[in-house]
Amino acid sequence: MELRSDSTTALPTSATFPRPRELRRHASSPTVKSALRVLEVLEFFDEVQKPANVTAICSSLSYPQSSTSRLLKTMVTMGYLRFNAAGRTYLPTNRVSLMGSWIDDGFCRGSDLYRAMEELGARTGDSVMLAMRNGLRAHYVCAVRSETSGNVPLGPRHYLSTCAAGRALLSLLPDAEAAKILRAINAEAESEDEIVRSPALLADLAQTRARGYCEAVMDAGGGRTGFEVSVGLLVSGSGPLALTISRRSEVTPSQARELGERLMEVRDAIQPANDDIVQRRTG
Repeated sequence: MELRSDSTTALPTSATFPRPRELRRHASSPTVKSALRVLEVLEFFDEVQKPANVTAICSSLSYPQSSTSRLLKTMVTMGYLRFNAAGRTYLPTNRVSLMGSWIDDGFCRGSDLYRAMEELGARTGDSVMLAMRNGLRAHYVCAVRSETSGNVPLGPRHYLSTCAAGRALLSLLPDAEAAKILRAINAEAESEDEIVRSPALLADLAQTRARGYCEAVMDAGGGRTGFEVSVGLLVSGSGPLALTISRRSEVTPSQARELGERLMEVRDAIQPANDDIVQRRTG
């Protein structure tokens, strides 16, 4: 995939986020596969945010029903899921929501960052997402979904080099480190569309740092073109994050600039010293 610093770039997408190759490769062991499925079930509920029966879970995750039923019953026994016998549906318990609250309250609903995401979504009418780096991919960990933007899958999705959130994260790194990550991505990429040339990427990162945000055209599905704008964000105790606006329609240059400016306003409000930190990391 070629990136041009003077234009946006079409990005590959799919209805569900792809499972990274390293997970597929190491998921052959029954024990590891079961652990992977537990995590994917929890991420499924974080995505749909409503009760679901075993059929819906199997359909979404492409799991066999017999083993999935046993897995869900085990998660109920362990206290991670609640089973509604009347509707035959499952839903995560409060034990799940509280498990990671001690690590960093910056991701929790009710935090300043999440409230800022909600306000931004209400102002723009778009979905607002938060991503972090997971290996070679951008991993979406939190989303405020709009009615018009539809489903926004969480989890590891696109390579860092082929999406707005990933390139916003790369812009927080020195060029040498970003180029090293790109070489690893290109070595692993399974299609030509996932390969990005180093000069094009480094030019795009320089433009992202200069104007403060990254933008990219994306495939919104159904033959429609969408658009994403993202800024890098350094929150104390959380590591690098990417705050992203996703719109399932095309935008004009002035609209893209307005979305980028609104993201930068949130970034500066959450972390006023962000620009100084980025300068030290990339200088």
